[in-house]
Amino acid sequence: RRVVRQLYQQKQPDDYRYTGTIPTALRWAGLLTRTRWQIIDEYTRLYQTSAKASATPRGVVAASPSLVDFSYWLGLDTQQNEDRAIPSPLASQVDVFSQLARQRSDIALIPFAPFDPLREIVGNIKGKSPSLDLVKDAVLNKGFAGVKIYPPMGFRAIGNSAGDVNNSHADRVYRRALRAAGKTAEMSVGEALDAALRTLYGWAEANNVPIKAHANNSIESQTCGGIKASPQYWMDVLGEFSQLKVNLAHFGGFEETTGPRSAKCDPGPTDWEDLTGELIATSDTVYFDTGYWMELITDRRADRRTIAARTEKFFSDYPDAKSRIMFGTDWSMTGKDPGHERYLEIIDGTIKDLFAGDLKAQQDYFGRNAIRFLGLGKNRTLLQRRDTTRSRLERFYTGSKAFEDLFALVDGIG
Repeated sequence: RRVVRQLYQQKQPDDYRYTGTIPTALRWAGLLTRTRWQIIDEYTRLYQTSAKASATPRGVVAASPSLVDFSYWLGLDTQQNEDRAIPSPLASQVDVFSQLARQRSDIALIPFAPFDPLREIVGNIKGKSPSLDLVKDAVLNKGFAGVKIYPPMGFRAIGNSAGDVNNSHADRVYRRALRAAGKTAEMSVGEALDAALRTLYGWAEANNVPIKAHANNSIESQTCGGIKASPQYWMDVLGEFSQLKVNLAHFGGFEETTGPRSAKCDPGPTDWEDLTGELIATSDTVYFDTGYWMELITDRRADRRTIAARTEKFFSDYPDAKSRIMFGTDWSMTGKDPGHERYLEIIDGTIKDLFAGDLKAQQDYFGRNAIRFLGLGKNRTLLQRRDTTRSRLERFYTGSKAFEDLFALVDGIG
């Protein structure tokens, strides 16, 4: 703890005197032992004061942290675990972030609430809707902007009853809950997962609530679970819910064609970035972010050039993507990587090169596209309605300097 405190004594991001793998790992481990308030402090220290002469000279004025729900996929779904005291239950996490967002004056926090279809179908067996009710309360009453879902835990965005889907873990949880309730299955677990997801999508579409989905082959809870995060499954979702706003998070690695391939867990022959581009070409409600674009934060120049070239080709193939791409950090996950303190500087340089001479595209990336995705502007066609993100946030954050500043900035951009 003494070492970690020393590592955090610097006052500016460029004062990171101790870099390299071991100091960075120690700093990150120490960060995760700090309070949520202090973690946000470090975020603002990095991304507000490191802006300098970038396209974001004011630094980051708003951030959209996401809560996730992994419990049922990691085995924390037994009756003993439900009965015992949980140190930080989801409802408590929602309340904490709601209050944090209200109290910060230096940055507007726009959180996303977690939805897990497996938790939802277990609750449905008991006559409840625990995950959807949590989301509704967070969005309608506690200053949350949208919903975060995490398909690589073990579910597709839709199509979970298809014959090629491995639902073994979810099926065990589902059948255990049925036995405990003395009930028999009226549908397969895949059909139940799809029904829960459709209910979420229908509510989100009707209430102008955006969804942020992990769309990278990573952080899986079971073998090959990561490929369930593929953007290809969103095509069918958007076929049913054409007005649903979706952010496919973690663009930029091109792993399907540049990384090592697995015969057992084949993600398909097409880069997921191109699948995202195909979605954008057919839907005006699909966005994507570059959270954890750490492929650019590397000393390997050849790797950086490869990613930059692939990204340039992507925008040539899918020009509409310029109006859908959003800056992202995936903080605090980036904190474990050496060089992360230069993240904004390097990304800014990449975007200036990528969109050279196109100031609008640069500004869209660092703000305007997120304003549209989140629904922060005063959309004239929705101005009289009370169920927009802007109207909900204005009501909840009345008197918040951070949000007053944010809305003034948004309205000034037009």
